[in-house]
Amino acid sequence: MPFLNALARRPPVRPLLLAALLAAGGAAAAQPAPEPACYRHSYDDAYLEAHPQMALRDIRVLVARDAETGQRVLRIWALSSDQGEARLARMENARFEEWLSCDPADPRACIVELDGAGGLAILRADGEALEFVTDRLVVELADYEEIDGIDLAIGAALTRYRLERVADGQCPG
Repeated sequence: MPFLNALARRPPVRPLLLAALLAAGGAAAAQPAPEPACYRHSYDDAYLEAHPQMALRDIRVLVARDAETGQRVLRIWALSSDQGEARLARMENARFEEWLSCDPADPRACIVELDGAGGLAILRADGEALEFVTDRLVVELADYEEIDGIDLAIGAALTRYRLERVADGQCPG
């Protein structure tokens, strides 16, 4: 698929960039996140119309601990919009899902296990909100064995997300 070939040619998340962002996160980034915790943000039609490159309509993130290792993990569920990269990849209104593992030495740095799929840097995670940045974070189509997905970084630029804390039941599974 041409879309995946283009993703494969993009460089991975830049570790120095993420380290700088984490260092700049200050006190907000150091606040412990409640775990497990569910965060969500939905983009309305007006926002999507004003931001035609936005490939998401809805995103949810569960912050939790791996039962075996105690390591922080993130689980992302996303619903694509009908524009931006989702339209280019012909994955409009599709459901995506991804797991990320966070660095035990700095649980604000989380990566997708699949090589080249990227990761994120948590700037804030507390009882009110989850904020993160990424310059590459590919989430895969839900319920598919083959690797196919969309990148949450808009146009290969550093992209920031802010999700609100919601009831844990709003995160599936």
